Parts: sequence; C-alpha cells; structure tokens
Amino acid sequence: MLITELMAMVKASMYDDNISVTRGFNMAFGVLSIHVLERDGLYLTLIPSIMQNCIPKNKESDDAETRK
Repeated sequence: MLITELMAMVKASMYDDNISVTRGFNMAFGVLSIHVLERDGLYLTLIPSIMQNCIPKNKESDDAETRK
C-alpha cells in the first residue's frame, strides 16, 4: 500500500509546475530509508523522477533550491 502511494507521488512530481511541490517531493524522497527504496524496485522509478525534477525548465519559476 505504501509503495503504491509513493509510486503515484513519484509520477505526479515530474509533471507539477508548482516549484514548492517539486521541491517538497525531492526533499521527501531524499529521506526514505534504504528498505523502502529497495522494496518493489521503487528506486528504479524514484531516481529518474528526482533527476527530471532537477532539470531547469527555462521558466520564470525555475528553482535552484530544487536542483540543490
């Protein structure tokens, strides 16, 4: 159940234009334990999502804090 909910959040974080949401997702994903990340291969989806969130989008709302 937890992994299913996390997977839904991972996909949503990549397409949200709100920089606060993107930053929050990246910060939250960064504190997950190794046991959660390894479960059902969550890290295989999580790493590309974090990388996608860190790419500058060439918008006025780009946020250096998210990429940091």
